Amino acid sequence: YGHRSLVECPPGRLPVLWALTLVTAIGCCVLLPVRDWYTGTADRLLDSLWGVVFAVSIMASSLLVISMYQRFMARESRVGRYIADSAYWVYLVHFPLTLIMPLWIYSWPIPPTLKFGLVVVAVTALSLLSYHWCVRYTWIGAWLNGKKPLRKQAQAELMLSR
Repeated sequence: YGHRSLVECPPGRLPVLWALTLVTAIGCCVLLPVRDWYTGTADRLLDSLWGVVFAVSIMASSLLVISMYQRFMARESRVGRYIADSAYWVYLVHFPLTLIMPLWIYSWPIPPTLKFGLVVVAVTALSLLSYHWCVRYTWIGAWLNGKKPLRKQAQAELMLSR
């Protein structure tokens, strides 16, 4: 918040950030295997170069995501408000779930990529469902996000707004 110019998205910024992110990500992918070919001073120089390119890639991609959000999603919406309200709860419960779920599916005879996708979808669903049914309209929800209208009142307001 101290540097609003970093999060604002002036015209022409998105293509530059896309290009910088793409070039540095490709640079990381190219430099990573090359680092293994050299030893000694060349190894240290390549490690340092890779670290710099990686850092620039992370900064560019972070600014890209923030700028895209500012440009395309900076409007008030019920879905956005719901996700914002649920964010802290999801943050709190996702960690234990991401530790437990892979242990449950470890021995399943499916590809690792499918297991990863399954864990991501299941953890997201369980986190949001637990927020909706166990947190949003309870004292926990009031403690995390402030007081919300009662569930029936919120449903009535939703029906009136349609």
